[in-house]
Amino acid sequence: DTVARIGGDEFVVLLSGATHKSEVSEAIDRLVKAVAQPCQIDQIQISLTMSIGVTFFPHDAEMDPDALIRHADHAMYEAKHSGKNCICWFDPEVDRKILERRSHYERLVQAFEYNEFVMHYQPKVELPSGKVVGVEALIRWQHPQEGLLPPSRFLPTIEDTELTLPLGEWIMREALRQTREWQKLGINLPVWVNLFPHHLQQSNFAERLAKILQKFPDVAPENLNFEVLETTLLEDLSEVSKRIKACTDQGVSFALDDFGIGYSSLSYFSRLPVKVVKIDQSFIRGILSSPDDLALVQSTVSMAHSIGRKVVAEGVETLEHALPLIACGCDYAQGFGIARPMPAADMAAWIRGWRKPAGWKPIGWKKRLARR
Repeated sequence: DTVARIGGDEFVVLLSGATHKSEVSEAIDRLVKAVAQPCQIDQIQISLTMSIGVTFFPHDAEMDPDALIRHADHAMYEAKHSGKNCICWFDPEVDRKILERRSHYERLVQAFEYNEFVMHYQPKVELPSGKVVGVEALIRWQHPQEGLLPPSRFLPTIEDTELTLPLGEWIMREALRQTREWQKLGINLPVWVNLFPHHLQQSNFAERLAKILQKFPDVAPENLNFEVLETTLLEDLSEVSKRIKACTDQGVSFALDDFGIGYSSLSYFSRLPVKVVKIDQSFIRGILSSPDDLALVQSTVSMAHSIGRKVVAEGVETLEHALPLIACGCDYAQGFGIARPMPAADMAAWIRGWRKPAGWKPIGWKKRLARR
């Protein structure tokens, strides 16, 4: 058997004489257990995990060592995306999808270099006044052939890649630049930016943020705010909290995005330097017909307020959805029922034309909630 290092943290293990996959699996199990043993370096205890890709000769590549290593590498790439300590066997169909993903990623890198990404903005309004209190910045891909593409067409490919940091920082700069342009028109709106999980994994994120803010001295840091997924916070609550605190000390604010679809609880939320919780749109859409969704929204608003946090309802698809939200005491709302995401150039005209609906008087809903 042979073990060879072929890169910074990549190794090749050649197991000779194995005729069945079960033999290879046993050897892999022994390897994983051995590497997982904690080791002491300079009085620091370190534990390692591995992502393992496996290919089997001659089934996966006849008489071609290069193809064999390439297949193992592709399987390892898939293992990395499956989580820690994962093992993946080479599969031709999976390999085809990996190649497509890599090709798509290379095209996205090119799109970033060619300035094909653009920002749209969706207003957020206060309840029940209807006052416009901010906008959420949402990235789009202005594809030369396919037109304007939503984030679902490209963000899954970008996440957890080297592109997340430069793209995320471009979004921050673009949000600040646009805020400055709106201020020239007399529009002073805080902008909320969706933060890639990779940013909060960087120990120097606060320092990088400070440099970005310094490039826009005429825009108050309070006008830039971040939305983070609860799954990002759960990875290392203590360390992430420190990094968020280092950012909020500079003036920016944070919101917990898509609340309710992960494993979150307000008990840990209360320990975070986060001012706002955004209830996931899947619950908001059902509040007109689902007593369970309405109860969840009502309890979330009540608990968030009890620890001094504000609540935003995402996915308000009709103006009628605002009525139970107002009755629950929800602070803010956004969604297609108020306004779809729009180019920055359209925002001023939309604000001038926006009026709070006359029917936002949830008397019946308040009585219904009081009977629960």
